[in-house]
Amino acid sequence: MMNKLKIIQQIQKQNSVNQGFTLVEVLVGILIVSAFTIGTMQSLALSAYFRVKGQQYSQASSKISEDLEAVKFWANQYYPTTTHSTLCAAKTPAAGYAENLKTYVNTRVPATANITITGRSFPMTRTLQVYDNTFGATAPYNILKVFYEVRDPQITNPSNATIAYFQSEVIPGGVFSCPSF
Repeated sequence: MMNKLKIIQQIQKQNSVNQGFTLVEVLVGILIVSAFTIGTMQSLALSAYFRVKGQQYSQASSKISEDLEAVKFWANQYYPTTTHSTLCAAKTPAAGYAENLKTYVNTRVPATANITITGRSFPMTRTLQVYDNTFGATAPYNILKVFYEVRDPQITNPSNATIAYFQSEVIPGGVFSCPSF
């Protein structure tokens, strides 16, 4: 009888070891694996999005830099000998070196251009503005502010459409030979 009892206990132990997982345990396991998979996929998608945005910003900055170099070149070359003394003594923003440089640059380098970034076309806009009273400047108004913006035309929300924005200041080359400088 003792042997039979031992045999029955061994069979019960084997049955309890070989029972496997219940349906609830399997479903909980699937939910946990799904949560990790969804989190991983979401991080991969965000990584790809930021990689593309980084490439766009980098290429847009490069194009802006090229255009700014052209503007700086023309500013450095700008020395109108016939109106030099008048420009040096300007009392209004419209009569100063900066306003004249603005016209000079816009006739040589287009203010808007379509640039290709990551295989797509994006508009790049350059705005030239005289550093005048609105910025706290005083006569003779020789500084020209340069603003650049590259926008994504496919994005309708204006606050999210800007890929790159840059601003700088340029001084015409002729200013350095003005008597008051």
